[in-house]
Amino acid sequence: MNDQESRQAATALPGGNPLPYEPGSSAEVLSATRIFTVEVLQVSPGAWAREPGGLEHRQLLMKLRLLEALKGPLRIPPGSVFDLDVPQNREGGSIVADAPGFWSHAKVSSGQSYLVMSQGGGNNPAELMQDPAIAEFLTAAVAGDVKEAAAAEAQFGSLLRETADSSNPRRSGRRSAALDLLNFTYARRQTPRGFFGQYLWARIQPVYTQFEADLAPAALRIVEAEDTNLELRAALLYPIYDMVLALGRPQRITAFLRAALALLLQPSAKPLWDRLIQVPIYNLAVAGTERLSAEEVVPSAAGRARIAQVLAGFPFQRAAEVRNWLEGK
Repeated sequence: MNDQESRQAATALPGGNPLPYEPGSSAEVLSATRIFTVEVLQVSPGAWAREPGGLEHRQLLMKLRLLEALKGPLRIPPGSVFDLDVPQNREGGSIVADAPGFWSHAKVSSGQSYLVMSQGGGNNPAELMQDPAIAEFLTAAVAGDVKEAAAAEAQFGSLLRETADSSNPRRSGRRSAALDLLNFTYARRQTPRGFFGQYLWARIQPVYTQFEADLAPAALRIVEAEDTNLELRAALLYPIYDMVLALGRPQRITAFLRAALALLLQPSAKPLWDRLIQVPIYNLAVAGTERLSAEEVVPSAAGRARIAQVLAGFPFQRAAEVRNWLEGK
């Protein structure tokens, strides 16, 4: 399903939540039919029993309390307690790596709260949490992303869901809405995580190429801010990189590469460095068809030297090649 088909298939769910159901969306908060949080009151695992195929199987019985319905209505109100009985599988010797079933890999602890994303039909939370309907079972802290996405959708979603036809008379309105959404994100950049980042990109991507001159700097400002949540950074960084690869042109590559290299000088971005060096930085600086000089990308000699010093701390070949590029070798 392409972007236009997804928007046409979007369905407003009853219950007053602004997040629509968009099957096939790259953003899980949009492709989910229901999102809610639960508290695990009790976990009662059954005994493992070996099956003829070699797998071991057991039933996991949980008693849960519904906390919040974040997307779509449920048939029970918050505070209600319900039972969930799900299967778990493992290979011999407690190995679950290749065992089938969602709940074979889920970690559940009594007394903890979790966020549930489901792609099932109906409004029974116990049925929505069965495999294969259940899509995510995560720490309840992720609920913040859903709430931020809902707040953003209420403000900007109606314009951004429209077709990206350049002849549409509301074209300038979509540009403003996309910029406003990026500014909304920048103002909250410390807390939203990857799920909000998925939502953000799903909304701006259909109009990104039309308004790239305005949207790219605003998006990269979020990525470059030292206090932006790491998951949010990554959720924006790599889709923008994919756009750069697809669209090419030295000016576009220079702007992205300059931002990516600047992250190597930020200790807060350190968890991103390895992949950042080995994929986008290497591909654009060394392996790409557009051969840019390091001086074009990082005009400051002192800045190039500082980045090269960071690269010297990585043992892999690609880091050495990027360092040679920076040093003009």
